[in-house]
Amino acid sequence: MQQAAVRLISAVILSLCFLVPATSAIAASSEIAGAIRANVEALVQGTSSDIDGVPVAAVNLIATIYERREFQPLWTKPSDITALLVAMEASADEGLEPDDFHATQLLWKWSDLQKTHSTNPEDLADLDVLLTDGLARLGYQLVWGKVNPERLDADWNFGRKMPFEDPASAVVEAVESGELSEFVDRLRLNDPLYNQLKAALRDYREIALSVEWPGIPSGKLLKPGMADARVPVLRERLGLPAVQDEQSDVYDPALVAAVEAFQGRHGLETDGLVGNGTVATLNITPAQRVEQIRATLERARWVLRDLPREFVVVNIAGFRTYLVSERKVVWETPSIVGRPYRETPIFRDEMSYLVLNPTWTIPPGIFAKDILPRLRKDSSYLSKKGYQLFASDGSPVDPRTVDWQAVRGMPYRVVQGPGPENALGRVKFMFPNKYFVYLHDTPSRGLFSRAERALSSGCIRIENPLDLAERLLAPDPKWDRSRIEKVIASAKTETVHLPRKLPVLLLYWTVDFGEDGAVIFYQDVYDRDPPLIEALNSPFVPEAPVQAAVTQ
Repeated sequence: MQQAAVRLISAVILSLCFLVPATSAIAASSEIAGAIRANVEALVQGTSSDIDGVPVAAVNLIATIYERREFQPLWTKPSDITALLVAMEASADEGLEPDDFHATQLLWKWSDLQKTHSTNPEDLADLDVLLTDGLARLGYQLVWGKVNPERLDADWNFGRKMPFEDPASAVVEAVESGELSEFVDRLRLNDPLYNQLKAALRDYREIALSVEWPGIPSGKLLKPGMADARVPVLRERLGLPAVQDEQSDVYDPALVAAVEAFQGRHGLETDGLVGNGTVATLNITPAQRVEQIRATLERARWVLRDLPREFVVVNIAGFRTYLVSERKVVWETPSIVGRPYRETPIFRDEMSYLVLNPTWTIPPGIFAKDILPRLRKDSSYLSKKGYQLFASDGSPVDPRTVDWQAVRGMPYRVVQGPGPENALGRVKFMFPNKYFVYLHDTPSRGLFSRAERALSSGCIRIENPLDLAERLLAPDPKWDRSRIEKVIASAKTETVHLPRKLPVLLLYWTVDFGEDGAVIFYQDVYDRDPPLIEALNSPFVPEAPVQAAVTQ
């Protein structure tokens, strides 16, 4: 649908280029103003939600613009209309749908007026108001995205700023000045990652149109050196030349290397074994990858516009944590996130302190799901694991004296003392939040070698926590690596406040890029892509975006 609409827009714009020079500017008149007033009043009063069958979204903005202009037409120059239609077509490069902005309908309406040289006030008024609504819709999606993230995640708390104090004046000035193209360019997100995603979208659309994508049949686990009838298809799928001799169906070293490279770029174990997971990923089509990239572009529009100077960001789907300064990644580390049934939430907060040699107070949710069932079977479970039990007043409680079968809720506090076996490891990074989620070390170091690392109860474990602690405390001359290690060696708990609070962003991206610029597709471990893709492909429903202030 999107590609067809874009081709249609291009063709009609090209044909209109021959008509525009011979067409005079749309003249302002009292008749047109009266027709525009009638349209605006019907929209504001709710007696109509469309114009000539085309739904209108930006009712308040339209009313403000035309009331200030005494309902005189805004779109009096064909060059401005052409610029808007070209911008609508170009929105496909952002993963957007031009027809969300009435692109095809506007083309036909304008084409008919151009060809017939119509001066009918109602027709000209309809076109003018719809052009304004189309620009408003385009600007909205370029700035906020098509989908309100709160529709998909009720806990969404990322603040976003309105780019203009007076949107109506900004729109009018852009059109009247003849700088509509420049205005739209300013609305587009200009970010290195976003631009990489746009390039990947273009590449995968070309692949989808030009490359035959052979499917890999299911079968037994394919190991290096094995002969299998699927090998020639696998070789074709990975772009290797065909083998014509008797070894054509042998899973040889060159093909193993290609499979391992593919696995590495798709969040799979790079073991060279072709099992069900690898086959399923190989069979994802370029068209499906296009949709995945579009979903990531939408997520980028949600968060990349109003970023602080320095922040920590976790890509939950990519199992990595980054420290970003001045829009550049200055440090990163492998991470472990929540299991699919205990998802790490997506939210933003501020890190204010870290704790060396932390104790671990078990969150109520983990206590109810993991600890209480064990206590009901064995009241000495806490003592065996080195946990201490406290009453609400802080007094110690012998867990063997509690009737755990009768316990409901969380009337106690369970604490694991500091030490090498503490679940939080040697350091935790605190950004207090309602989810009891934070970054921390872990004694289970071997888990970082896995490709799929959705293994925690919701918190984020990081592989190199002392490196992060050193970087975050660097502005304070009292804290260097040697002092951090000295405190850890003492086994005493110490809270250290950061020199300045640092924003922490927990995000979910299933498309990223390696250091060489190659596209990396992560597994959608929380199945968050399908509902977003469905919303992107559904009719546009504009909603008021979050207006909370963004911490700079």
